[in-house]
Amino acid sequence: MNENKVLDMLDEASGATYKNDVEEAIANLNDLSSIGTVEVELPILQCRAVISPIVGNDDLIQKTLKTTGYNFIKTFNELLLKNTKFEGIDFESLEDFEKHLSASDKMIIIHGLLDATYSTLPEKLITCPHCKKQNPYTFTPSDMVHEDTYKKQWSHDEDFTEYRATKTIIDGFDIVYKMGTEDQKLKLLKNKSTQQLKDDLQDVGGLLNNLELITLYIDKIIIGKGKNKKIYSDDKKIIDIINGMAADLKTKVIEDQTINEFLEYAPNYYLNVFCKDISCSKEFNWYDIDPETDFFRKSVSIY
Repeated sequence: MNENKVLDMLDEASGATYKNDVEEAIANLNDLSSIGTVEVELPILQCRAVISPIVGNDDLIQKTLKTTGYNFIKTFNELLLKNTKFEGIDFESLEDFEKHLSASDKMIIIHGLLDATYSTLPEKLITCPHCKKQNPYTFTPSDMVHEDTYKKQWSHDEDFTEYRATKTIIDGFDIVYKMGTEDQKLKLLKNKSTQQLKDDLQDVGGLLNNLELITLYIDKIIIGKGKNKKIYSDDKKIIDIINGMAADLKTKVIEDQTINEFLEYAPNYYLNVFCKDISCSKEFNWYDIDPETDFFRKSVSIY
């Protein structure tokens, strides 16, 4: 239901005074979107982004959305694009935005959205690694950021969508890596049921399981040489190939460090925590933070 229809209904039911009040409230909400903005630097797109807070119905959409992971992420990406202005970049469409949005940049934009919108975040139950006692803690989005949070800027001559790194796992078996992008993530999510997503959230704490995360950064797998060489770029086929490998070869793929060339751009968010237990009171870092997963958990009521 659009704002005009709501106003007309209120006008008919309660008179012009209430209509004016609602108009003023909506105007105030719109004004809020222009204050409290947060500026961030995106290491892969290599630009500055200005992020506006979630206001009005946008927050309601995120709270009430009950859907598949694919549709949730699409809706969430629309919200990110709507609330973010990119210095020197104009995306032609949502699909163009997703094609050029790396996992690292998206995490930074989501954190900026949290920082612009919320003064504090939901309470977290954190277990002290020293005394093993669990206590509730509250924190702000800015508490996640430290001197070592943003570690690296893109420095290759090629655009990140074109850059590739190749590793020979064994003779006749090569993996070509690339930077993971949002459109690639959506392809991996498209065939997953809500139950599969819930299972992965509970088992590994993320929207993608460990093998899917690796596949997100694989451009293609090359098997064989010369005329017998076969190239596989379909995500599902790549997952099937890795799952069908002998255990020792599969371990080599999963433990291959070449992927770190792309993963090291990801921001290092964590909390600096002092144990609330008086008998302990020791300081420790807590790394179980993923802003996007927290939004998803709220959406499908998984806590």
